[in-house]
Amino acid sequence: ASADGIYALWLLAEGADPKKRILYLHGGGYVVGSLRGYQCLGSHLSAATGACVLLIDYRLAPEDKFPAGIEDVKTAFNWMLKNGPDGASPAAKSYIGGDSAGGGLSLASTLAMRDEGLILPDGVVALSPWTELEPTSASFEDNSETDPFLSKEGITGMADAYVNTEDEKRNPLASPLFASFRDFPDLLIQVGSREMLLDDSKRVAEKA
Repeated sequence: ASADGIYALWLLAEGADPKKRILYLHGGGYVVGSLRGYQCLGSHLSAATGACVLLIDYRLAPEDKFPAGIEDVKTAFNWMLKNGPDGASPAAKSYIGGDSAGGGLSLASTLAMRDEGLILPDGVVALSPWTELEPTSASFEDNSETDPFLSKEGITGMADAYVNTEDEKRNPLASPLFASFRDFPDLLIQVGSREMLLDDSKRVAEKA
C-alpha cells in the first residue's frame, strides 16, 4: 500500500478484523531496517491480536535525520485511521507499536500527535523501547555481557547519526524519557531482564 506516499504493507492473519489496526514500526537504531524483515513478527502479531498490522518504511538516518521518522509515522497513522486493507474505511480501534528504535518512535510519534492535538491511538505497545539516546542507564553496564544484540558503542553511533546536534539528544521527541506522559493513551511495555535497554523501559514506565 501507499500510506499517503509512504511505502507500506498490510499483514492479515486468518480472521483478522479489518477495522482493528496496528501500525507497527521496525527497529534498527533509526539507521537500518525495513518492513521486509518484519513480516514474520507482524504476522504473529496479527494472529495474536486479531488485528490487521500495517508495516511502513519510515525514513532513516543519516540521510533523513530527526524528526523525519516521526513525520512519516504521523502521516501513516492518519492514513491508517481512514484506510484499511480493503480500502477506504474508518478504523474502529487503532494502535501504534514497535521495538527498540521503533518502540521509541512509537512513543515519540504519539507524544508529537498529542502535543499537536491530533487523534491518538487507543494504545501504544513498546517492545524493548530505546527511550534515551544517550546510554546513561545502569543496565547498559549491568547487562553488557548478557545482551545478545546491542553494544554501548553501537547505540552511541546510531544516536549520533540520528540527531542534528548533541542538544537534540535530550529533546523529548528524540528521547521520550524526558517527556511528560500526561494525557497519553494506554501503554504496554515489554522488555527482557537481560537487555541493555531494560532501564530505558523501566524508567519510562515509572514516569508514565
